[in-house]
Amino acid sequence: MRKLYLLLACTFIISTINAQRTYIYTVASGNWNTNSIWSLNRQPTNNDSIVITDGKNVTMSGDKTLSNVIVDIFGTLTIDEPNGSSMSNDLSISTTNANANEPIVRLSDASAKIQRGTNGNGSGVIRLQINSAGPFYTKYLASETALTGPAVAYNTTANSFVSNSNGALPVVLLTFFANKSSKGVQLTWTSQQENNSDFYLIERSTDALLWQSIGKVNAVFNSTMPQTYDYNDEASISGITYYRLKIVDRDGRYGLSPIKTIRNTTSTAKVNIFPNPSSSHASIVFNEVAVAGGQVNVYNRTGQLVASQQIDLFSKAITLDVSRLTQGEYVVDVQFKNGGKQSGKLVVAK
Repeated sequence: MRKLYLLLACTFIISTINAQRTYIYTVASGNWNTNSIWSLNRQPTNNDSIVITDGKNVTMSGDKTLSNVIVDIFGTLTIDEPNGSSMSNDLSISTTNANANEPIVRLSDASAKIQRGTNGNGSGVIRLQINSAGPFYTKYLASETALTGPAVAYNTTANSFVSNSNGALPVVLLTFFANKSSKGVQLTWTSQQENNSDFYLIERSTDALLWQSIGKVNAVFNSTMPQTYDYNDEASISGITYYRLKIVDRDGRYGLSPIKTIRNTTSTAKVNIFPNPSSSHASIVFNEVAVAGGQVNVYNRTGQLVASQQIDLFSKAITLDVSRLTQGEYVVDVQFKNGGKQSGKLVVAK
């Protein structure tokens, strides 16, 4: 019989500092190895918080070994079976965080699923195994070909996936929205059900890397009916602002919502260019971090493109070679892959 393994290999090393995770989420369905289905235009790697968003199906067609990651599933993760093999592909996760309350793999609600692939003809099972400094021990075994939520696997060898009545996620979110208003940014969210929930922390970031808690909203504790919450962020931040919810239950466990993005278009985003005038090289400094990368285009006074340069992921500046440009004025146009735009004027002097 073919077996579909989800391997959660946990290494318990005491650490007083948790590594900052980079949040990466799906923007389309497709194969895990396809860069374009991920928000950062790359595959997930170590120290990522990986979110498979609602309605997206990600197929893993090869072994994956990652460390210090969290996998948050709102859609579907399909772990395919290789042709001609009696085994499946494996997702192996190790962690250096000794906090047993931290979720490692979450299935958010009844629509979230981990399923067996379709390459093989065997009946298959889904099995979770945890490596606790020894052989692999089976902690979850099902005769079904799919594991559906709500369910969560914490960083502990005592439990694997805890589901439904004996340990469901504290909150199942139906919606989470961020919209600009006359008073700032209005955040609204609705829970489908709540179990032992305590509060929501509202977190904000300008680069999707470093997060700041800006507010707290108490939860209703227990509810089987939809509950709606809101929070208004009155801060005015130019460029792109990222928001998420940290959902904390009364046992100290927590989960993270998908990330919402707001772009403040009321301000004129201008790049800083120096030296200006320039004769050989000019530094182009952006007013926001290029989280998804982008491109810098330089146009002459007639609108002709005369120079172009790619922006690396998470860059704050580039150095532009202007030595081949003739003397005169140019427009520097910055296009970020997440939709942001900035511009500036460059003077070339010979």
